[in-house]
Amino acid sequence: MPLFLIFFITAYSAMHAYLLARCRQTFPLHGYHLILTISIMIFMISAPLFIRSLEHGGHEKAAFLIAFPAYIWMGWLFMTTSILILLDVIRLICVILSRLNIIEFNPDSFLSQGVRGALLLGVLITIYAYNEAKTTRKEHIVIKSHKIPQGTGRFRIIQISDLHLGILTSLKRVGKIATEIEKEKPDMIVSTGDLVDGRLGLSEHDPQGSLAGILSAIKTPAGKFAVLGNHEIYAGTGHSADFMSASGFRLLRGEACQVAPFISVAGVDDPAAGTGNEPASGESTVVAKMNPSLFRILLKHRPFIEKGCDGKFDLQLSGHTHNGQLFPFNLLVRLQFRYLKGTYTTDKGSMLHVSRGTGTWGPPLRFLAPPELTVIDIIPASPEKPS
Repeated sequence: MPLFLIFFITAYSAMHAYLLARCRQTFPLHGYHLILTISIMIFMISAPLFIRSLEHGGHEKAAFLIAFPAYIWMGWLFMTTSILILLDVIRLICVILSRLNIIEFNPDSFLSQGVRGALLLGVLITIYAYNEAKTTRKEHIVIKSHKIPQGTGRFRIIQISDLHLGILTSLKRVGKIATEIEKEKPDMIVSTGDLVDGRLGLSEHDPQGSLAGILSAIKTPAGKFAVLGNHEIYAGTGHSADFMSASGFRLLRGEACQVAPFISVAGVDDPAAGTGNEPASGESTVVAKMNPSLFRILLKHRPFIEKGCDGKFDLQLSGHTHNGQLFPFNLLVRLQFRYLKGTYTTDKGSMLHVSRGTGTWGPPLRFLAPPELTVIDIIPASPEKPS
């Protein structure tokens, strides 16, 4: 079992225990009602593992029927417990001020009203977040480079990342994304990991097979390229590679290729494919072999810059962070990732763009972190004026 999964289940169980404790202080949960509440919580904690088991067994309809309410619950729980924690902090401050005779404060009344308000506010935020997750925003980036010859015009790249195609992904949603991509008329499309999240089949009768068909219908002059993210490795590298191939993507695993007379692209596996913290596909070796006279693009799922690679590529495209996906979790994600979202320039002049992600992981929700479709135009830099 992956370490992150153990950590997630532990944290998820703690959230349920915390919510139960707060609800028991507010509502008369005894006997049958308490047993029912605990039973529902135990089911919700185990649901992600149960869903994966059904997927692996090919029981896709059953998996969907459980997944939708379970993942909506997960998102609601995340937001509700965040609100409750904030209320606990406020309550503690007020208790201290009350003991100092600065204010009058009734902690029991505050707790009772606060829990009720948090439960309702969590529902309202969940409804909003469900709609925000379906509204993709385009981020347009223009990069000027002297490596692009004058008069060649722009080279347009569309970056998708963290689409997490699985049992909760609708054909309508992917079709809409495909339409938006085609409107931009890209020269190249790249997927920076976690395109796949699950083990649905690839036949024409299966939902994921239809998803591959929608993606494969998008044609680009310079091709479509992808790298493995951690979830594709968890779902099965072979399965994920098959889906990418069916979708028209060339999977780059520690290799580079020239896609235009003045542009090359390389891709490396997510560290989950190997051991420890080092990528399994020799990132430094791959980058070192890239022709420095070309505009060098590195595709890498996680937004880390490996030591010794900075300055040896012109643009790194990454994802993975989702910008937290659900506020305030972006605050926690920022503790782990220096580069959370947006475009950065490193000390050695390389550029890095971190996508917020085009889809959702787990809950089909996004709160203050809308999904992103990245449009990148690489154009010639203005000719230097003679001194």
